[in-house]
Amino acid sequence: MKHGRFTPFHRNGHNTEVERYPTESITTPIVLIHGDCDSLFAIDSDLEHLPSVTRFELKDYEHIDVIWGKNVHIDVVPKVLAILRR
Repeated sequence: MKHGRFTPFHRNGHNTEVERYPTESITTPIVLIHGDCDSLFAIDSDLEHLPSVTRFELKDYEHIDVIWGKNVHIDVVPKVLAILRR
């Protein structure tokens, strides 16, 4: 998210032109569970380019806390299971 948009990862440091993923082609429903303290994900600029997103923001969660946080079993897992049951 260095450029504020979805782009493919390139190891070639000589490429100065940044491609954008065609996110408007996404037809699958998207559920985004993220922390309100996430320093690695530019949520507002990303949401502009994603269609139909259901969003859950977790208070005091950082980027990796959504996976390894001490309260994942309380704050994240029940949301994921409820979404999968739909």
